[in-house]
Amino acid sequence: MPGENSLRLLLAVVMVAQTTASAYFIRRAGASVTMLRSRQAGAALTSALVVTYLAYGLGVIAFLIGPSSIAWSTVGLSLSWRWVGAVPVLAGGALFVRGLADLGAGLTISPSTREGHELVTGGSYGWMRHPVYSALFAQTVGVSLMTASWFIALCGGGFCGLLAFRTGAEERNLVAEFGERYRQYQQRVGRFVPKIRRSG
Repeated sequence: MPGENSLRLLLAVVMVAQTTASAYFIRRAGASVTMLRSRQAGAALTSALVVTYLAYGLGVIAFLIGPSSIAWSTVGLSLSWRWVGAVPVLAGGALFVRGLADLGAGLTISPSTREGHELVTGGSYGWMRHPVYSALFAQTVGVSLMTASWFIALCGGGFCGLLAFRTGAEERNLVAEFGERYRQYQQRVGRFVPKIRRSG
């Protein structure tokens, strides 16, 4: 089985590729201008999201540069279990990019809609209403396993929890914008995971 250096290399490649893809889609959609509207979710929530995300990101960067710098937060996981984390990291990365691509011009960095916003219900949005968030949740689990760090797991879990909470405000804005059309979409499609349709 490949060693820890290979594990770190894989994680670094995924993170760089995903960051590059994010920058591309944000720029293409002109989504950076919506960042100023994040305060609509509340200053406290927005601040908490920023703090937890920065702590999570800095922890991952520290691991990639020199694992010894966060050795104080290491938990005892075997290398085999740490490689298991590569599965949700890779799968989440693919879903993340697909979600951004499917969203297109509707991409925002706030829970509010934008002028001319169109409801996207196809592609990955036909499987779940927030595939980009689902991808981040899956990747947080994977990264926590790969780094074997309780600090990264705690910060990532906190960020994901806050993001899931903020989704409520986002969906209220979508209901206000699209009305019954979005309510029907909510009934058909699960929020973070696909709905299981029972036959009969």
